[in-house]
Parts: sequence; structure tokens; C-alpha cells
Amino acid sequence: MRKLVYYVGVSLDGYIAGPNVELDFYPVSDQMSAWINARYPETLPTHVRKLVGLDGAPNKVFDTLVMGRGTYEPALDVPTTSPYSTCASTSSPAP
Repeated sequence: MRKLVYYVGVSLDGYIAGPNVELDFYPVSDQMSAWINARYPETLPTHVRKLVGLDGAPNKVFDTLVMGRGTYEPALDVPTTSPYSTCASTSSPAP
């Protein structure tokens, strides 16, 4: 049986986005970014992987990413084919 891991950035009050649906409000130090990049490169969006020299790096821990439309759609604003290399997204009607 495969292991299921729930890996998410979440605030103490349980939110995964800012009050205005922004995704950049979590402070992450350079040291923490380096730790995440080294251990979990597959958690970085495709365009970020290119910027930090991890383009083409193999996934180390996760092989599937599941996200909702509210997370997936903003990532498509960056010129990329897919925000993540391995992704299964949920579907729901656009608001």
C-alpha cells in the first residue's frame, strides 16, 4: 500500500491563502527555501524550478500533486504549459 502524505503551507488559523486570495504572504527564509528545494523539488512550480536550477531534477518524494482550481488557475498566469510537472487537479465551475 502506498503512503499518503499531506504537505501544505498553512497558517495557524488554517488558511492556505491570504485574506485577498494571495499566495505570497508566507515568509520563507533563504535557508528554508534551500531545504525545501533540496528535499522536495517536486513541490516547486515548474517556472520556479527553472529559476533555482532544478529544471529537470527528478522528483524525490512525491509523484502526484492534487490541488483545487483556486490554486491551479493563478499558477497558469505564468507563461507555462503546466504549473507543476505532475498534477491532478480538481474541477469545479468557474466563479
